[in-house]
Amino acid sequence: MKKIMWVADYSVKHNKGGAQQTNQEMIKYGRSKGIYIKTINKDEPIPEKLDYDAIILNNITQFCTEDLERLLDTGKCIRYEHDYWVAENMPDMYKRCKHVVFLSPLHKKTAEDKCGYKIKNSSLVPSPIDTNAFMFDESIKKEKGSVCCIGNLVKDKGSESLLEFIDSNQNMKFYIAGWGEEVEEFKKRENVEFLGELDRKQIIKVYQKCEYFYHRPLWNEPFGRTVIEAFLCGCHLLLNDSVGAISWDWDYSNYEEIKKNVQSQNNFWRVIKNEIQS
Repeated sequence: MKKIMWVADYSVKHNKGGAQQTNQEMIKYGRSKGIYIKTINKDEPIPEKLDYDAIILNNITQFCTEDLERLLDTGKCIRYEHDYWVAENMPDMYKRCKHVVFLSPLHKKTAEDKCGYKIKNSSLVPSPIDTNAFMFDESIKKEKGSVCCIGNLVKDKGSESLLEFIDSNQNMKFYIAGWGEEVEEFKKRENVEFLGELDRKQIIKVYQKCEYFYHRPLWNEPFGRTVIEAFLCGCHLLLNDSVGAISWDWDYSNYEEIKKNVQSQNNFWRVIKNEIQS
């Protein structure tokens, strides 16, 4: 049995963001294949014995430099990139990892632009989406002129441009689910129904009900799993070029192709196993 240590700031218990959901899917799948995975989140001590076949470094902003250096010194680290923190704060880390996994072509290019060199020891693996849950339901009639937006309502995620879009489309009904510093601004709009934080089943119902899904971030979103979730539930996409999910050379007129591409768990673990064996 392979032994993996998975280091990440948060689990879904602490944060419901896309990175945590992606981690949960990958870890669940790995364990179903008989892989032993020890998770370490912030405020949990790094074990003294690092007798693992591989150490996956995920989001690591909450770990001290000393602990990260000790992990990197093992020569067993694989960086599973979900943001740009390493590129901006510890750019040489990529050179000290056995391998780096990015979520999209846009994700890798942006990281390379930030760190200043080409990252050769890398793979591209899209975020995994549960296609048995996020799916088009023909029995549910789409509400004409309805738009949904799911996630963190902050400026970097495009909250200001979304508010402008809402104000300039008074004939449309917006269903907003999420959290963040801009929540109160959305509540003021008459054509907005603010739904708060929803669980997965509730989010799926919103996707299946709405005609459109809006997501136009200001930063280069590494992937943007909500985009694919909404697409699989039959939403037309209102996006910009800053979404990693659409930087893949995928045919969005082919529903089954997209569905197949985001069942990516096996691809991820194939990369990890190949690195362990190399």
